[in-house]
Amino acid sequence: MECLMVSRSFKKMINTLDHGSTKAKKVKTIGTYVERKGGQKDMELTIGIPVYKNVDTLNTALKSIATQKNKEVDCKVIISEDFSTDEIHQQIVQLLEKWTNLQIEYHFNKPALGMSGNWNHCIQLASTGYVALLHDDDFLYSNYLDEVAKVMKSKLLFDVLFWDNDEWVDGEKVRRDYHGIKRGYDNLKKGKIKKYKSGDYFFGGLEGKTLPTCGTLYKRDGFEEYEQKYGYSVDEIYAEKLCKKKKIYFYNKTVAVHTYRTETNLSSTYKVKRSFVLEREEHRQSMSNQSWIFRFCNKYLHDGMKLDSMYPWQDCLFPEYMVTKKILNEKKMFNIIKRIYIYSQVFSYKNVKIKNSEK
Repeated sequence: MECLMVSRSFKKMINTLDHGSTKAKKVKTIGTYVERKGGQKDMELTIGIPVYKNVDTLNTALKSIATQKNKEVDCKVIISEDFSTDEIHQQIVQLLEKWTNLQIEYHFNKPALGMSGNWNHCIQLASTGYVALLHDDDFLYSNYLDEVAKVMKSKLLFDVLFWDNDEWVDGEKVRRDYHGIKRGYDNLKKGKIKKYKSGDYFFGGLEGKTLPTCGTLYKRDGFEEYEQKYGYSVDEIYAEKLCKKKKIYFYNKTVAVHTYRTETNLSSTYKVKRSFVLEREEHRQSMSNQSWIFRFCNKYLHDGMKLDSMYPWQDCLFPEYMVTKKILNEKKMFNIIKRIYIYSQVFSYKNVKIKNSEK
């Protein structure tokens, strides 16, 4: 089996996580939600891990849960493995049997449920009031449960809560060195929370922040499923559609690491990047009736918006696309409107207020 190639700094971070071990419970019921009986406690959380093929990185994800500093939150783990090969299935079972200090419930899906189907399955299987998702190749920082506890104590009414996350590509952390107005904007919203809006999707204000797999919190009651029909953009479109009828928030706290390798990650292929552009173009068009600014952009800046979505891969993704001076001007105008929207959102960020119940 191919091992994950990582940098020294990545290995150093992983090695600081203590190795623990949990007895996995194999559940034969596949793809069915079974209602559990019993009350739900305020400080209970289920972390669902949808698994597909990854063994070594799953171990890292489990380590990051086992070594959380916070002990207030009663944390359970649900492993939902989509079948890939018999060999990998056995390796995952053997790995889970080594963990005895986590409460793990294990489900095996054959046939596989697919990416978003397995996300839904993890959440539907939970019996706690709150559920989080963590991919088998991502991991949590040690402050994650501390921040979850703060949210629970704040009594914030939410249906979905997204977090900020670091990104590691091929074992190297992606640096975010902001300058000028970008740095000021980043500092003003740090550690604060905002309600997610349709404009955040349309203008890319929170692009990459709606990943469901870096500790995203869901309220179990009333959970609405991800729909695979939205293709590779299912997570972004899910957030945009849901924010019109549910309470969706983004909390600007870095609590997890999203990792991928360019050689194996689907998002790095031209085929998938092209799909992202086309899916975004189609969904933006469907949003015209929501706002006059969306209608204006779709009607007069459509080609410039598409070019903006392609950047910097337009020559590879759409070699047939002819870039004219008119399209470049549309792109410039769209970027001006986009920046105005994004920077104006700094006033939407608020501090999280914790309500102390102890008197």
